[in-house]
Amino acid sequence: MTVCGDRGAVKRLLALDAGAIERQARERIAEFAIRAPGPETAARALSGGNQQKLEEALLVADRIGVMCRGRLVGLVRREDVDLPRLGVMMAGALEEAPDSTALYGVRPR
Repeated sequence: MTVCGDRGAVKRLLALDAGAIERQARERIAEFAIRAPGPETAARALSGGNQQKLEEALLVADRIGVMCRGRLVGLVRREDVDLPRLGVMMAGALEEAPDSTALYGVRPR
């Protein structure tokens, strides 16, 4: 993954729109004050602060996914976020299977 994010998100028919991907990445770099040489910078090359940006993520996301060593170790709905718990997940000391609410965004009836 790069600062450009998920390249599958911006498509024109079945072909990727490289220009749209780069524009979107540059907008996100400016919007979130990401310190990166450019949109092709690998996410793993960013500083910890640039990788996390938890407060900003909580403003725009409905769910927060935590990855550790290349694996998804937790998925939490924004209203259920507990920052210390997310930190423990990021450190690799806690792994939680997401419930259906976190996965699908609806509470079971």
